[in-house]
Amino acid sequence: MLPVDLINRSPGVICPEASLTAAIALLHRQQLPLLWVCGGDGQLLGLLPSSAIFAQVLAQPSAFNADRLTVGATMLSPPPVLSFEDLKEGQDLQAWFTAQKLPLLPVVDGEGKLLGAIAQSDYLTAQLAAERAVHHESASHYQSLIKTIPDLIIRYDRNGKYLEMLCGGRVQLLNGCLDNTGADLWEVLPPHLASQRLDYIQRTLESGEMQRYEYDIEVAPGKWCHEEAYISVAGADQVIMLIRDISERVNVQSALAQEKALMQSLIDSIPDLIIYKDLEGVYRACNQSARGILEKGQDEIIGKTDFELFPEVIAQNHRDHDLHALNGRMSIRREKWVTFKDGTQRLLEIEKTPFVDAQGKILGIIGVGRDVTDRERAIEDLLNNLIKEKEVLDLKSDFITIASHEFRTPLTVIMASAKLMRHCLDRFTPNQQIEQLDQILRSSDRILALLEDILVLNQADADKLNFIPAACNLEQFCQTLYQEIVTTHSSTIQFHYIGSPNCVVTMDEKLLRYILNNLLSNGIKYTLERTPIEFIVTVGHHYIQFTVTDQGIGIPPDALNYVFQPFYRAKNVGNIPGTGLGLAIAKQAVDLHGGVIDCRSQLGQGTTFTVRLPRSSDLTKKS
Repeated sequence: MLPVDLINRSPGVICPEASLTAAIALLHRQQLPLLWVCGGDGQLLGLLPSSAIFAQVLAQPSAFNADRLTVGATMLSPPPVLSFEDLKEGQDLQAWFTAQKLPLLPVVDGEGKLLGAIAQSDYLTAQLAAERAVHHESASHYQSLIKTIPDLIIRYDRNGKYLEMLCGGRVQLLNGCLDNTGADLWEVLPPHLASQRLDYIQRTLESGEMQRYEYDIEVAPGKWCHEEAYISVAGADQVIMLIRDISERVNVQSALAQEKALMQSLIDSIPDLIIYKDLEGVYRACNQSARGILEKGQDEIIGKTDFELFPEVIAQNHRDHDLHALNGRMSIRREKWVTFKDGTQRLLEIEKTPFVDAQGKILGIIGVGRDVTDRERAIEDLLNNLIKEKEVLDLKSDFITIASHEFRTPLTVIMASAKLMRHCLDRFTPNQQIEQLDQILRSSDRILALLEDILVLNQADADKLNFIPAACNLEQFCQTLYQEIVTTHSSTIQFHYIGSPNCVVTMDEKLLRYILNNLLSNGIKYTLERTPIEFIVTVGHHYIQFTVTDQGIGIPPDALNYVFQPFYRAKNVGNIPGTGLGLAIAKQAVDLHGGVIDCRSQLGQGTTFTVRLPRSSDLTKKS
């Protein structure tokens, strides 16, 4: 109710000319504490309280005559007033009543005319009613608020006694009890929970800090809830506890944790590297392969950036590629060699793709890396094999051409000599007949030698070349070989034997003969006539060294790495006959002895072949 609504429009009013007798009668009749004195136009002139009349009586008790005394002579003037406008603007009435010490408040208009009066008792009654209404409304709001809170609120004293209990209705109360006020913890809760709660109550009071804990409670037979409790100080030796049922949240969290664990197990089982980084480049997830490649544990990776895991240059390179994919909203792929702590290197094929949500907003970047080292090496090996296969095919093609020529020439000689002897035998002298037969024999020997080289090479490639070491007088063997070659080729060979006479070694004489015969024959073949060939045999403590040096056409530098390959012949041999098999077979024979063969040459100046064989070779060398 507003103050203007409290105005009494019919207050006790009397004119100033009225007698005190009339005023006393009006006061008694209307049971008023005072009268308002107004003129004929309603102008408020003063006020006549009953105390003023009593004061006249006490002042002149013997001469007091109420009929002769007027109101105007007795009234108090000017009276304290409050304008109607001040009243509407919210004037503090209680302060007015206190200051003027009057039970009634006169209200006048703008011209000073009395509109009515407000009784202090009415004002106080209205104020009390308003306060009660506000209190009732606050209490209603408070109860509504409590009902909306999904928590149980309990006030305890230091000893765990229930002082107050408010429940919004969303917490499953133990045994369905709505109010445990006056009870203690052990009357309401199981003993272990009661002891636990009392411990937290006392801990809160001692520290002054809010405490939080969780627990499981059986609120009904077979029905369990997981609750969390917050405890705060609420006055001297009292606490307020807020209890919330978080069973649903815990179940959801448990389900999410299981899903996360399942997802982690799935990505850990993937052999490819998988990582996820947010927009700031912070690692948020990775799988087992990623941890293995980075050689760090999950706690050492999650929450870190590349700049905390790698040198600055590498980290910046990673960040640049991430930003390239994020800014372009596209996947990018690259290959990168990774060096591990043990020094091994692996080639990774890494693809980075922006990770977006359902609305298309980019949240981070996913990186997937695959070890393609074996694949790349397989491709490289395949290419190398293709190159080698092509080289072999080229060499075989060259060999067919060479072999065809090498077979055709002696066969042509044999056929020509045979035809001459068939048709002209009677005209040949004995010496001419012998000459034709010698040509046939020499050509036949050439064909047999070529077939023998092919057979030996095939046996060596199939690992079926016979290796039979035996005791051998080295000096005698080399001397005999030297004599045979000099006689056969009519060439100049300077032979030097350096070592103890009649030295006995363990070698395969057949293979040794093939090695030295091939080297000496090549020296003679690629050297001008009457140019000497040097053949040196040096006997050491553990090795025998054979050196053959010629002054022939030499070998081009780019051909030195291929001279021991089958069918290979340098480009500078011209029309000099040969199959490219001799040195390949010689190399196989040296390997069977467990030795080494080396070639040094200068184009146009000559070539030196050096063979080093152990003094004692056995069959185990072959394996």
